[in-house]
Amino acid sequence: MNIIRLYESLSLDASQLHAISESEIIRIEKQINIAKRLDASIDSNVAAYLIEALRRYPEAFYILTQQPELYNLWAGTSYPDSHFTTVELPTAFEAIHTLIQAYLLDDLALAIEQKMAENKFEDLLKLMAYHAFFPEELQQRILRKCTQKIDFTVSQFHNSRTDTVRIAYIKTSSFYRFLNYFTTPELDDKIRTLLNIVVDAYNDKTHSSADTVMVAMAAYKPFDEELEETLRNNRDVVFGNPNATSRSTSSFNWRVFLVIVFVLFKIAVLSNRCDNDSNSSPVEFEGLTIDSSQVKIDRYYTQMRFKIDSFQVFLTQFDPSKITQVKPKDRLVTGSNPFTTFYNDPPANAEMKTFQIIRNKSDYEVIVLEHIVVYDSIKMPTKAHYIKPFSTLQLNTNDQAKRILNFYAGRQLASFQDPSKHYFIGNHSEVEYRFSVLASNAKALIQEDCLYTGTIELMAEKGVLRFAEKGGNSVAQSIQDKAVIE
Repeated sequence: MNIIRLYESLSLDASQLHAISESEIIRIEKQINIAKRLDASIDSNVAAYLIEALRRYPEAFYILTQQPELYNLWAGTSYPDSHFTTVELPTAFEAIHTLIQAYLLDDLALAIEQKMAENKFEDLLKLMAYHAFFPEELQQRILRKCTQKIDFTVSQFHNSRTDTVRIAYIKTSSFYRFLNYFTTPELDDKIRTLLNIVVDAYNDKTHSSADTVMVAMAAYKPFDEELEETLRNNRDVVFGNPNATSRSTSSFNWRVFLVIVFVLFKIAVLSNRCDNDSNSSPVEFEGLTIDSSQVKIDRYYTQMRFKIDSFQVFLTQFDPSKITQVKPKDRLVTGSNPFTTFYNDPPANAEMKTFQIIRNKSDYEVIVLEHIVVYDSIKMPTKAHYIKPFSTLQLNTNDQAKRILNFYAGRQLASFQDPSKHYFIGNHSEVEYRFSVLASNAKALIQEDCLYTGTIELMAEKGVLRFAEKGGNSVAQSIQDKAVIE
Protein backbone atom coordinates (compact mmCIF):
# COMPACT_ATOMS: atom_id res chain seq x y z
CA MET A 1 0.00 0.00 0.00
CA ASN A 2 1.10 3.58 -0.66
CA ILE A 3 -0.21 6.94 0.52
CA ILE A 4 -2.45 7.45 -2.55
CA ARG A 5 -4.09 4.05 -2.14
CA LEU A 6 -4.69 4.78 1.54
CA TYR A 7 -6.09 8.19 0.65
CA GLU A 8 -8.46 6.54 -1.86
CA SER A 9 -9.69 4.04 0.75
CA LEU A 10 -10.63 6.90 3.10
CA SER A 11 -12.93 8.58 0.51
CA LEU A 12 -11.63 12.04 1.39
CA ASP A 13 -12.77 15.27 -0.28
CA ALA A 14 -10.04 16.19 -2.79
CA SER A 15 -11.28 19.76 -3.21
CA GLN A 16 -10.04 20.62 0.30
CA LEU A 17 -6.52 19.27 -0.12
CA HIS A 18 -4.69 22.19 -1.73
CA ALA A 19 -5.60 24.49 1.16
CA ILE A 20 -6.01 21.92 3.93
CA SER A 21 -5.99 23.19 7.52
CA GLU A 22 -4.29 21.64 10.53
CA SER A 23 -7.65 20.82 12.10
CA GLU A 24 -8.67 18.93 8.96
CA ILE A 25 -5.39 16.98 9.01
CA ILE A 26 -6.04 16.02 12.64
CA ARG A 27 -9.55 14.87 11.70
CA ILE A 28 -8.07 12.70 8.88
CA GLU A 29 -5.52 11.26 11.33
CA LYS A 30 -8.35 10.22 13.67
CA GLN A 31 -10.24 8.72 10.74
CA ILE A 32 -7.13 6.67 9.84
CA ASN A 33 -6.79 5.39 13.40
CA ILE A 34 -10.40 4.18 13.34
CA ALA A 35 -9.84 2.54 9.94
CA LYS A 36 -6.72 0.73 11.26
CA ARG A 37 -8.80 -0.91 14.00
CA LEU A 38 -11.22 -2.22 11.36
CA ASP A 39 -8.60 -3.16 8.74
CA ALA A 40 -5.38 -4.75 9.98
CA SER A 41 -3.82 -4.48 6.48
CA ILE A 42 -3.36 -0.71 6.84
CA ASP A 43 0.35 -0.12 7.41
CA SER A 44 1.10 2.26 10.31
CA ASN A 45 4.11 3.67 8.45
CA VAL A 46 2.01 4.44 5.34
CA ALA A 47 -0.58 6.12 7.56
CA ALA A 48 2.11 8.29 9.10
CA TYR A 49 3.55 9.11 5.66
CA LEU A 50 0.12 10.26 4.43
CA ILE A 51 -0.29 12.67 7.33
CA GLU A 52 3.28 13.90 6.80
CA ALA A 53 2.71 14.45 3.07
CA LEU A 54 -0.52 16.39 3.71
CA ARG A 55 1.31 18.66 6.15
CA ARG A 56 4.46 19.24 4.10
CA TYR A 57 3.26 19.10 0.48
CA PRO A 58 -0.53 19.77 0.36
CA GLU A 59 -0.47 21.53 -3.04
CA ALA A 60 1.73 18.89 -4.68
CA PHE A 61 -0.40 16.09 -3.17
CA TYR A 62 -3.57 17.70 -4.53
CA ILE A 63 -2.04 18.04 -8.02
CA LEU A 64 -1.11 14.33 -8.08
CA THR A 65 -4.65 13.31 -7.08
CA GLN A 66 -5.95 15.05 -10.23
CA GLN A 67 -3.72 13.28 -12.77
CA PRO A 68 -5.76 10.35 -14.21
CA GLU A 69 -3.00 7.96 -15.31
CA LEU A 70 -0.85 8.48 -12.23
CA TYR A 71 -3.71 8.41 -9.74
CA ASN A 72 -5.22 5.22 -11.18
CA LEU A 73 -1.79 3.60 -11.11
CA TRP A 74 -1.10 4.44 -7.46
CA ALA A 75 -4.65 3.96 -6.20
CA GLY A 76 -5.39 0.79 -8.17
CA THR A 77 -8.50 2.40 -9.66
CA SER A 78 -9.76 2.87 -13.21
CA TYR A 79 -11.56 6.19 -13.03
CA PRO A 80 -12.31 7.96 -16.34
CA ASP A 81 -10.83 11.39 -17.05
CA SER A 82 -14.18 12.99 -16.18
CA HIS A 83 -13.65 11.94 -12.56
CA PHE A 84 -10.75 14.37 -12.22
CA THR A 85 -10.47 18.15 -12.12
CA THR A 86 -8.14 20.06 -14.42
CA VAL A 87 -5.63 21.92 -12.26
CA GLU A 88 -3.07 24.57 -13.08
CA LEU A 89 0.43 23.12 -12.90
CA PRO A 90 3.23 24.95 -11.10
CA THR A 91 6.11 26.54 -12.97
CA ALA A 92 8.57 24.54 -10.84
CA PHE A 93 8.17 20.88 -9.88
CA GLU A 94 10.52 20.55 -6.90
CA ALA A 95 7.73 19.83 -4.41
CA ILE A 96 6.20 17.19 -6.68
CA HIS A 97 9.64 15.60 -7.25
CA THR A 98 10.27 15.49 -3.51
CA LEU A 99 6.82 14.06 -2.74
CA ILE A 100 7.17 11.27 -5.31
CA GLN A 101 10.77 10.56 -4.28
CA ALA A 102 9.84 10.25 -0.60
CA TYR A 103 6.56 8.33 -0.74
CA LEU A 104 5.61 7.06 -4.22
CA LEU A 105 8.81 6.28 -6.14
CA ASP A 106 8.94 2.51 -5.72
CA ASP A 107 5.39 1.86 -6.91
CA LEU A 108 5.81 4.15 -9.93
CA ALA A 109 9.20 2.73 -10.91
CA LEU A 110 7.94 -0.84 -10.54
CA ALA A 111 4.92 -0.14 -12.76
CA ILE A 112 7.07 1.47 -15.45
CA GLU A 113 9.66 -1.31 -15.39
CA GLN A 114 6.93 -3.95 -15.58
CA LYS A 115 5.36 -2.28 -18.61
CA MET A 116 8.80 -2.03 -20.23
CA ALA A 117 9.34 -5.75 -19.63
CA GLU A 118 5.94 -6.46 -21.20
CA ASN A 119 6.72 -4.09 -24.11
CA LYS A 120 3.60 -2.01 -23.44
CA PHE A 121 5.05 1.19 -24.83
CA GLU A 122 1.70 2.68 -25.86
CA ASP A 123 0.66 2.53 -22.19
CA LEU A 124 4.00 4.00 -21.16
CA LEU A 125 3.51 6.97 -23.47
CA LYS A 126 0.40 7.87 -21.49
CA LEU A 127 2.49 7.93 -18.32
CA MET A 128 5.16 9.98 -20.07
CA ALA A 129 2.68 12.85 -20.25
CA TYR A 130 3.76 13.34 -16.61
CA HIS A 131 7.48 13.11 -17.36
CA ALA A 132 8.08 16.52 -15.76
CA PHE A 133 6.86 15.11 -12.44
CA PHE A 134 9.53 12.40 -12.36
CA PRO A 135 12.46 12.95 -9.97
CA GLU A 136 15.98 12.61 -11.37
CA GLU A 137 16.58 9.24 -9.74
CA LEU A 138 13.57 7.76 -11.53
CA GLN A 139 14.60 9.22 -14.89
CA GLN A 140 18.09 7.76 -14.58
CA ARG A 141 16.62 4.42 -13.56
CA ILE A 142 14.40 4.33 -16.65
CA LEU A 143 17.29 5.42 -18.89
CA ARG A 144 19.36 2.46 -17.69
CA LYS A 145 16.46 0.15 -18.55
CA CYS A 146 16.24 1.74 -22.01
CA THR A 147 19.91 1.12 -22.76
CA GLN A 148 19.59 -2.46 -21.52
CA LYS A 149 16.61 -2.92 -23.82
CA ILE A 150 18.60 -1.77 -26.85
CA ASP A 151 21.64 -3.86 -25.84
CA PHE A 152 19.37 -6.91 -25.66
CA THR A 153 18.00 -6.14 -29.11
CA VAL A 154 21.49 -5.83 -30.61
CA SER A 155 22.52 -9.17 -29.13
CA GLN A 156 19.41 -10.83 -30.54
CA PHE A 157 19.91 -9.39 -34.02
CA HIS A 158 23.46 -10.73 -34.16
CA ASN A 159 21.98 -14.23 -34.18
CA SER A 160 20.15 -14.69 -37.47
CA ARG A 161 18.21 -17.66 -36.07
CA THR A 162 16.74 -15.67 -33.20
CA ASP A 163 12.97 -15.56 -32.88
CA THR A 164 12.30 -11.83 -33.36
CA VAL A 165 9.00 -12.07 -31.49
CA ARG A 166 10.98 -11.31 -28.33
CA ILE A 167 12.13 -8.00 -29.81
CA ALA A 168 8.99 -7.13 -31.75
CA TYR A 169 8.83 -3.77 -29.94
CA ILE A 170 11.60 -2.37 -32.19
CA LYS A 171 9.13 -2.52 -35.10
CA THR A 172 6.78 -0.04 -33.39
CA SER A 173 7.21 3.73 -33.34
CA SER A 174 5.89 3.86 -29.76
CA PHE A 175 9.16 2.33 -28.50
CA TYR A 176 11.25 5.10 -30.05
CA ARG A 177 8.83 7.84 -28.99
CA PHE A 178 9.18 6.52 -25.46
CA LEU A 179 12.98 6.73 -25.79
CA ASN A 180 12.63 10.40 -26.81
CA TYR A 181 11.87 11.31 -23.20
CA PHE A 182 15.33 10.10 -22.15
CA THR A 183 17.50 11.09 -25.10
CA THR A 184 21.21 11.51 -24.39
CA PRO A 185 24.33 11.37 -26.60
CA GLU A 186 24.99 7.93 -25.10
CA LEU A 187 21.53 6.74 -26.11
CA ASP A 188 22.19 8.11 -29.60
CA ASP A 189 25.22 5.82 -29.78
CA LYS A 190 23.07 2.84 -28.82
CA ILE A 191 20.53 3.72 -31.51
CA ARG A 192 23.33 4.15 -34.05
CA THR A 193 24.63 0.67 -33.24
CA LEU A 194 21.13 -0.76 -33.64
CA LEU A 195 20.70 1.10 -36.94
CA ASN A 196 23.89 -0.39 -38.36
CA ILE A 197 22.95 -3.98 -37.57
CA VAL A 198 19.42 -3.48 -38.92
CA VAL A 199 20.85 -2.16 -42.19
CA ASP A 200 23.29 -5.09 -42.32
CA ALA A 201 20.36 -7.44 -41.72
CA TYR A 202 18.51 -5.84 -44.61
CA ASN A 203 21.49 -6.10 -46.95
CA ASP A 204 22.15 -9.71 -45.93
CA LYS A 205 18.42 -10.56 -46.00
CA THR A 206 18.63 -12.20 -42.57
CA HIS A 207 15.59 -10.38 -41.15
CA SER A 208 12.48 -9.82 -43.25
CA SER A 209 11.27 -7.13 -40.83
CA ALA A 210 14.32 -4.87 -41.26
CA ASP A 211 12.34 -2.42 -43.42
CA THR A 212 9.62 -2.16 -40.76
CA VAL A 213 12.25 -1.41 -38.12
CA MET A 214 13.75 1.33 -40.33
CA VAL A 215 10.37 3.04 -40.57
CA ALA A 216 9.74 2.81 -36.83
CA MET A 217 13.20 4.17 -35.96
CA ALA A 218 12.37 7.47 -37.70
CA ALA A 219 10.25 8.30 -34.64
CA TYR A 220 13.41 8.66 -32.54
CA LYS A 221 14.58 12.28 -32.10
CA PRO A 222 18.33 12.23 -31.33
CA PHE A 223 20.74 14.94 -30.27
CA ASP A 224 22.77 14.29 -33.41
CA GLU A 225 21.12 16.03 -36.37
CA GLU A 226 22.93 13.84 -38.90
CA LEU A 227 21.63 10.72 -37.19
CA GLU A 228 18.12 12.20 -37.28
CA GLU A 229 18.45 12.81 -41.03
CA THR A 230 19.69 9.26 -41.56
CA LEU A 231 16.74 7.81 -39.66
CA ARG A 232 14.35 9.96 -41.67
CA ASN A 233 15.98 8.90 -44.94
CA ASN A 234 15.56 5.25 -43.98
CA ARG A 235 11.82 5.77 -43.60
CA ASP A 236 11.55 7.68 -46.88
CA VAL A 237 13.39 5.00 -48.83
CA VAL A 238 11.20 2.24 -47.40
CA PHE A 239 8.09 4.19 -48.39
CA GLY A 240 9.50 4.73 -51.87
CA ASN A 241 9.90 8.51 -51.51
CA PRO A 242 11.89 9.67 -54.57
CA ASN A 243 12.82 12.91 -52.79
CA ALA A 244 14.76 11.09 -50.06
CA THR A 245 18.33 12.32 -49.96
CA SER A 246 21.22 9.96 -50.27
CA ARG A 247 23.42 11.55 -47.60
CA SER A 248 23.96 9.38 -44.55
CA THR A 249 26.55 8.97 -41.85
CA SER A 250 25.40 5.93 -39.87
CA SER A 251 27.73 3.44 -41.55
CA PHE A 252 29.53 2.72 -44.79
CA ASN A 253 27.02 0.02 -45.77
CA TRP A 254 24.08 2.38 -45.28
CA ARG A 255 25.65 5.10 -47.41
CA VAL A 256 26.17 2.59 -50.21
CA PHE A 257 22.59 1.39 -49.86
CA LEU A 258 21.10 4.89 -50.16
CA VAL A 259 23.30 5.79 -53.13
CA ILE A 260 22.27 2.61 -54.95
CA VAL A 261 18.57 3.31 -54.40
CA PHE A 262 18.99 6.93 -55.52
CA VAL A 263 20.84 5.86 -58.68
CA LEU A 264 18.18 3.25 -59.46
CA PHE A 265 15.44 5.85 -59.16
CA LYS A 266 17.26 8.28 -61.46
CA ILE A 267 17.64 5.52 -64.02
CA ALA A 268 13.92 4.78 -63.76
CA VAL A 269 13.01 8.43 -64.39
CA LEU A 270 15.33 8.64 -67.37
CA SER A 271 14.01 5.40 -68.85
CA ASN A 272 10.40 6.59 -68.49
CA ARG A 273 11.22 9.62 -70.61
CA CYS A 274 12.63 7.46 -73.37
CA ASP A 275 10.75 5.21 -75.75
CA ASN A 276 11.25 2.15 -73.47
CA ASP A 277 13.43 0.53 -76.10
CA SER A 278 15.18 -2.38 -74.38
CA ASN A 279 18.11 -2.07 -76.82
CA SER A 280 18.79 1.58 -75.97
CA SER A 281 22.37 2.68 -75.36
CA PRO A 282 23.80 2.76 -71.82
CA VAL A 283 22.79 5.67 -69.58
CA GLU A 284 25.40 8.20 -68.45
CA PHE A 285 24.74 9.47 -64.92
CA GLU A 286 27.06 11.80 -63.02
CA GLY A 287 30.20 10.33 -64.57
CA LEU A 288 28.97 6.73 -64.43
CA THR A 289 27.96 4.62 -67.42
CA ILE A 290 25.24 2.16 -66.45
CA ASP A 291 23.36 -0.27 -68.67
CA SER A 292 19.81 0.12 -67.33
CA SER A 293 18.76 -3.23 -68.87
CA GLN A 294 21.07 -4.98 -66.39
CA VAL A 295 19.76 -3.20 -63.28
CA LYS A 296 18.15 -5.43 -60.66
CA ILE A 297 15.04 -3.73 -59.25
CA ASP A 298 15.19 -3.22 -55.49
CA ARG A 299 12.66 -5.31 -53.57
CA TYR A 300 11.23 -2.22 -51.86
CA TYR A 301 9.85 -1.19 -55.24
CA THR A 302 8.58 -4.63 -56.19
CA GLN A 303 6.80 -5.07 -52.84
CA MET A 304 5.07 -1.69 -52.98
CA ARG A 305 1.91 -3.21 -54.43
CA PHE A 306 1.38 -5.09 -51.18
CA LYS A 307 1.89 -1.93 -49.10
CA ILE A 308 -0.61 0.02 -51.21
CA ASP A 309 -3.17 -2.79 -51.00
CA SER A 310 -2.72 -2.96 -47.23
CA PHE A 311 -3.36 0.77 -46.91
CA GLN A 312 -6.48 0.50 -49.07
CA VAL A 313 -7.76 -2.31 -46.85
CA PHE A 314 -7.18 -0.06 -43.83
CA LEU A 315 -9.10 2.80 -45.49
CA THR A 316 -12.16 0.88 -46.65
CA GLN A 317 -12.55 -2.56 -45.04
CA PHE A 318 -14.01 -2.00 -41.59
CA ASP A 319 -17.45 -2.26 -40.01
CA PRO A 320 -18.80 1.30 -39.52
CA SER A 321 -21.17 0.07 -36.82
CA LYS A 322 -18.29 -1.11 -34.64
CA ILE A 323 -15.91 1.85 -34.73
CA THR A 324 -14.82 3.40 -31.42
CA GLN A 325 -12.70 6.27 -30.07
CA VAL A 326 -13.66 8.57 -32.93
CA LYS A 327 -11.64 11.80 -33.21
CA PRO A 328 -12.88 13.95 -36.12
CA LYS A 329 -10.41 15.76 -38.38
CA ASP A 330 -11.22 19.48 -38.39
CA ARG A 331 -10.24 22.43 -40.56
CA LEU A 332 -9.19 20.53 -43.67
CA VAL A 333 -8.95 22.59 -46.82
CA THR A 334 -8.84 21.44 -50.43
CA GLY A 335 -5.30 20.43 -51.34
CA SER A 336 -4.19 19.50 -47.82
CA ASN A 337 -2.78 16.06 -47.01
CA PRO A 338 -4.52 14.23 -44.13
CA PHE A 339 -1.96 11.39 -43.91
CA THR A 340 1.36 11.32 -42.04
CA THR A 341 2.78 7.80 -42.57
CA PHE A 342 1.88 6.97 -46.18
CA TYR A 343 1.44 9.25 -49.21
CA ASN A 344 3.33 11.84 -47.17
CA ASP A 345 5.88 13.31 -49.59
CA PRO A 346 6.40 17.01 -48.90
CA PRO A 347 4.66 19.42 -51.28
CA ALA A 348 6.67 20.80 -54.19
CA ASN A 349 8.25 24.17 -53.44
CA ALA A 350 8.59 25.30 -57.05
CA GLU A 351 5.95 27.45 -58.70
CA MET A 352 3.21 25.37 -60.28
CA LYS A 353 3.68 25.77 -64.03
CA THR A 354 1.75 22.74 -65.26
CA PHE A 355 -1.11 21.09 -63.46
CA GLN A 356 -4.10 18.82 -63.85
CA ILE A 357 -7.59 19.87 -62.81
CA ILE A 358 -9.68 17.51 -60.67
CA ARG A 359 -13.25 18.69 -60.07
CA ASN A 360 -15.31 17.14 -57.30
CA LYS A 361 -18.91 17.66 -58.41
CA SER A 362 -20.29 15.35 -55.74
CA ASP A 363 -21.44 15.88 -52.16
CA TYR A 364 -18.76 13.45 -50.96
CA GLU A 365 -15.36 14.38 -49.61
CA VAL A 366 -12.63 12.89 -51.80
CA ILE A 367 -8.95 12.11 -51.21
CA VAL A 368 -6.82 11.76 -54.33
CA LEU A 369 -4.05 9.18 -53.88
CA GLU A 370 -1.20 10.17 -56.20
CA HIS A 371 1.43 7.72 -57.51
CA ILE A 372 4.29 8.04 -59.95
CA VAL A 373 5.24 5.12 -62.19
CA VAL A 374 8.78 3.73 -62.06
CA TYR A 375 10.27 0.84 -64.03
CA ASP A 376 7.35 1.24 -66.46
CA SER A 377 4.76 -0.45 -64.25
CA ILE A 378 5.46 -0.03 -60.51
CA LYS A 379 3.22 2.39 -58.61
CA MET A 380 5.10 4.46 -56.02
CA PRO A 381 2.93 6.43 -53.52
CA THR A 382 3.80 10.12 -53.33
CA LYS A 383 1.08 12.42 -51.95
CA ALA A 384 -2.58 12.52 -50.95
CA HIS A 385 -4.82 15.51 -51.72
CA TYR A 386 -8.08 16.25 -49.93
CA ILE A 387 -10.96 17.80 -51.94
CA LYS A 388 -14.06 19.24 -50.33
CA PRO A 389 -17.49 18.55 -51.87
CA PHE A 390 -18.14 20.71 -54.96
CA SER A 391 -14.54 21.95 -55.00
CA THR A 392 -11.63 21.86 -57.47
CA LEU A 393 -8.04 20.70 -57.01
CA GLN A 394 -5.04 21.74 -59.10
CA LEU A 395 -2.62 18.81 -59.12
CA ASN A 396 1.01 19.87 -59.65
CA THR A 397 2.50 18.10 -62.68
CA ASN A 398 5.70 20.12 -63.08
CA ASP A 399 7.88 17.00 -63.09
CA GLN A 400 6.04 15.56 -66.14
CA ALA A 401 6.21 12.10 -64.53
CA LYS A 402 3.75 9.40 -65.50
CA ARG A 403 1.01 9.26 -62.87
CA ILE A 404 -1.66 6.89 -61.62
CA LEU A 405 -4.43 8.29 -59.42
CA ASN A 406 -6.85 6.50 -57.14
CA PHE A 407 -9.86 8.06 -55.44
CA TYR A 408 -11.03 7.52 -51.87
CA ALA A 409 -14.51 8.89 -51.11
CA GLY A 410 -16.72 9.27 -48.07
CA ARG A 411 -17.72 11.63 -45.29
CA GLN A 412 -16.67 12.51 -41.73
CA LEU A 413 -12.90 12.08 -41.86
CA ALA A 414 -11.69 10.93 -38.44
CA SER A 415 -9.19 8.84 -36.52
CA PHE A 416 -10.90 5.81 -35.01
CA GLN A 417 -10.42 2.19 -34.02
CA ASP A 418 -12.28 -0.93 -35.10
CA PRO A 419 -12.16 -4.65 -34.18
CA SER A 420 -10.04 -5.55 -37.23
CA LYS A 421 -6.93 -3.97 -35.60
CA HIS A 422 -5.56 -3.39 -39.11
CA TYR A 423 -4.09 0.03 -38.36
CA PHE A 424 -1.66 2.55 -39.77
CA ILE A 425 -0.42 4.66 -36.86
CA GLY A 426 0.27 8.33 -37.61
CA ASN A 427 1.63 11.23 -35.59
CA HIS A 428 0.94 11.48 -31.85
CA SER A 429 0.27 7.72 -31.68
CA GLU A 430 -3.12 8.13 -33.35
CA VAL A 431 -4.61 5.87 -35.98
CA GLU A 432 -4.38 7.51 -39.41
CA TYR A 433 -7.47 9.41 -40.58
CA ARG A 434 -10.10 7.73 -42.76
CA PHE A 435 -13.73 8.29 -43.65
CA SER A 436 -16.10 6.91 -41.01
CA VAL A 437 -18.88 7.00 -43.61
CA LEU A 438 -17.87 5.55 -46.98
CA ALA A 439 -19.34 6.09 -50.42
CA SER A 440 -21.36 3.00 -51.37
CA ASN A 441 -18.72 1.96 -53.93
CA ALA A 442 -15.66 3.16 -52.00
CA LYS A 443 -13.98 -0.27 -51.93
CA ALA A 444 -14.25 -0.72 -55.69
CA LEU A 445 -13.48 2.92 -56.49
CA ILE A 446 -10.18 3.04 -54.60
CA GLN A 447 -8.92 0.01 -56.54
CA GLU A 448 -9.69 1.55 -59.94
CA ASP A 449 -6.57 3.14 -61.44
CA CYS A 450 -7.03 6.44 -63.24
CA LEU A 451 -4.45 7.26 -65.95
CA TYR A 452 -6.27 10.28 -67.41
CA THR A 453 -4.07 13.26 -68.17
CA GLY A 454 -6.84 15.78 -68.84
CA THR A 455 -9.35 17.39 -66.51
CA ILE A 456 -11.06 14.81 -64.29
CA GLU A 457 -14.60 15.18 -63.01
CA LEU A 458 -15.98 13.22 -60.05
CA MET A 459 -19.74 12.80 -59.96
CA ALA A 460 -22.12 10.86 -57.72
CA GLU A 461 -25.43 9.27 -58.63
CA LYS A 462 -27.47 7.42 -55.99
CA GLY A 463 -24.46 7.28 -53.71
CA VAL A 464 -22.16 5.81 -56.36
CA LEU A 465 -19.12 7.93 -57.25
CA ARG A 466 -17.66 7.85 -60.77
CA PHE A 467 -14.81 9.69 -62.47
CA ALA A 468 -14.51 10.74 -66.10
CA GLU A 469 -12.09 12.74 -68.23
CA LYS A 470 -12.96 16.05 -69.80
CA GLY A 471 -10.46 16.77 -72.57
CA GLY A 472 -7.17 15.00 -73.20
CA ASN A 473 -4.58 17.80 -73.38
CA SER A 474 -3.50 18.28 -69.78
CA VAL A 475 -1.48 21.48 -70.14
CA ALA A 476 -3.76 23.32 -72.58
CA GLN A 477 -6.90 22.33 -70.71
CA SER A 478 -5.33 23.30 -67.38
CA ILE A 479 -4.50 26.79 -68.62
CA GLN A 480 -8.11 27.31 -69.69
CA ASP A 481 -9.44 25.91 -66.41
CA LYS A 482 -7.13 28.09 -64.34
CA ALA A 483 -8.40 31.19 -66.10
CA VAL A 484 -11.98 30.17 -65.26
CA ILE A 485 -11.09 29.47 -61.60
CA GLU A 486 -9.30 32.76 -61.14
